[in-house]
Amino acid sequence: MSSIKERYLVESKDIVFRSRGQTNTCAIIPELLGTTIIAAPLFHISVGIASVLPEYLCWYINQPFAQSYFTRNARGTVGRMIGKDTLEELPVEIPSLEVQHRIIELAELAEREQVLMTKSAKKKKMLVSEILMQQARV
Repeated sequence: MSSIKERYLVESKDIVFRSRGQTNTCAIIPELLGTTIIAAPLFHISVGIASVLPEYLCWYINQPFAQSYFTRNARGTVGRMIGKDTLEELPVEIPSLEVQHRIIELAELAEREQVLMTKSAKKKKMLVSEILMQQARV
């Protein structure tokens, strides 16, 4: 792996964007376990501006507004593709760092709530099923 170009190496908090497929979303790279690279069809986004949090940019890219932008600007008929130029031209609203932190915090809480609600619904379904099975045995 000594001949790998620097631009393919990923750092913690970098963003990976899925440029092909029906959904063009992104994710934040967590702490790395070693040398990590990005391969096509993924784009590597490294936020080099102190006024933009990577978590905020990732959240923004995954929002309906940005997804609609990608749908309108996608290339290809069979295999939908988002070009690097299209990604770079995405208009991004950049609030203050304080607001970005609050948005990220609220988005994480909302995601956690969804996970808990899904777990709760599954447990409730199992409980109801068990109660009904007990009634069926009577």
